[in-house]
Amino acid sequence: MYQIKFTLGEKTGEIVPLTHNQTISIGRSHTNDICLKAADVSGKHVIIRSGSGSNLSIEILSSRTTKHNGKSINIGDIVEITAGDTVQLGEGTVFAIERAAEQTVADSDEDNEKTKCTGSIPPENSDNDATRPEAVKTVQQEIKTVIREPETVPQDLSVQEKDSTETLAFQTRIASDDELEKIKKSFRLKQKLKIFLIAVPVMLFFSGAIAFYFYLKPATEEYLSWPTDKNGKFLNDFKQISPYLALVFPKTPGMSVTTNGNTTEVFTKIGKLQDVPLHIVAVNMTDKGTLTRSHGEAFEEWMNATRDKEPSVNWGGNKNTVFVNRSRGAGIPLSTISYTRRVKNDDFFGFSVFLRNAENIHAVMIEVPLQNRWRAENFLRNQADSMVIYAIKRTEDHWEGTSLYRTGTTPEQDLEESVNFMKREAPVYWGKIFYRLRSALIKATLAGNNNAVAEAKSMLIKLREQQTVWYNSQKLSYQYAETNNDTRTMQSIQATCSSIFSAEFQQADYRYDLIRRKDWK
Repeated sequence: MYQIKFTLGEKTGEIVPLTHNQTISIGRSHTNDICLKAADVSGKHVIIRSGSGSNLSIEILSSRTTKHNGKSINIGDIVEITAGDTVQLGEGTVFAIERAAEQTVADSDEDNEKTKCTGSIPPENSDNDATRPEAVKTVQQEIKTVIREPETVPQDLSVQEKDSTETLAFQTRIASDDELEKIKKSFRLKQKLKIFLIAVPVMLFFSGAIAFYFYLKPATEEYLSWPTDKNGKFLNDFKQISPYLALVFPKTPGMSVTTNGNTTEVFTKIGKLQDVPLHIVAVNMTDKGTLTRSHGEAFEEWMNATRDKEPSVNWGGNKNTVFVNRSRGAGIPLSTISYTRRVKNDDFFGFSVFLRNAENIHAVMIEVPLQNRWRAENFLRNQADSMVIYAIKRTEDHWEGTSLYRTGTTPEQDLEESVNFMKREAPVYWGKIFYRLRSALIKATLAGNNNAVAEAKSMLIKLREQQTVWYNSQKLSYQYAETNNDTRTMQSIQATCSSIFSAEFQQADYRYDLIRRKDWK
């Protein structure tokens, strides 16, 4: 068992116990388990989790100052903590982790009659009834009911005869100690019964109300999903952001879509209950300088530029590149990476999507409030690339720049040599053809030679049509050989395709990676 003890700041001296399998959030928001008022503490700064044993951990949800034993820790970190550790939030709030002392309460077996008698019935000559406790008055009434009625007893027959008008003496008997104890027990029993009869209906009412509430309340999603209508149909909407590119997002009540220059912004919600805000920012850029850099180089350059513009951005370590639209041409390379950032006083978690076409760059940031990260991360990882749609019809003439292009020649010379190689109709020349066509496209675009660009695109489409037909035939042959356990044929096809889709197609054709992974499905 552990406890949190604040040693510096507004809650100095306060102690909060930690039980097994407990989660405690600390921050400035009133929704936290422990609410702080310090201006340098985030709305939800940290979460402390206690496991089934002695395991304790702290997760950092804020980009503001957080230190563990004097060492700075960053947003997204999860650190194991134990008794004796100190945690600093902001500049003026510090708490320590302590081991809670176990308290043992010993039952006393002493029979203290003096204590037991405290509060007993006062004698009849005590103070006026108005000053007595109500319980004593009630017991006294009970006592009076058991006093025997006075009975008239002639003291002596002769006396009676002497004075017939003399008042007869009355004799009364007071209740014994045993009778008094029985009366007190009866009174206490009646009081307990009264309380019971009142409490039980109240408890039943509130229990029923709580049960009814949870019965009617929709279950909270552990992992968020795409919203649907009552019939299970996905709620979709889209916004075109370029002649060949569009955003797809959930269509929910209160959704807004705005475009300002080259920036499109969407506010909507995700989840079965539509209870988590989703924010999308898409930016279109034109930079001819990116033509002389590969896809990976351009992606890194954009990440650095974004970080310089927004220092609060922290990129994750899960950068990934996939190819979309693989049914046409060479596919479209698209890169994603997770991130956290701060906008004003709010923290966000999301995934960015990066893609290019010639000199055009498109960057999309898809994010949710940071406190919803664990519910939304799987959704964003799986859906981010599918929320950016590239037109199928524009896939075959898609191209990107590279730093490995041909210099010392003109676009016209590159095109002429490409035509000569294509006339040979041999797959072995495809790498040479693609190298010259992309070089021509880069140089012609930089020079503004639109005629050369159009001619190079036309030849690029023809090249990819030939590649599609040939590759599909090789894939069928490989699958047939695999079915018949023809290892020699499988190895031959593997080697041939690896040489045909050579290094020139790396980061430019989805088949390059598939062949090297021996993925022939």
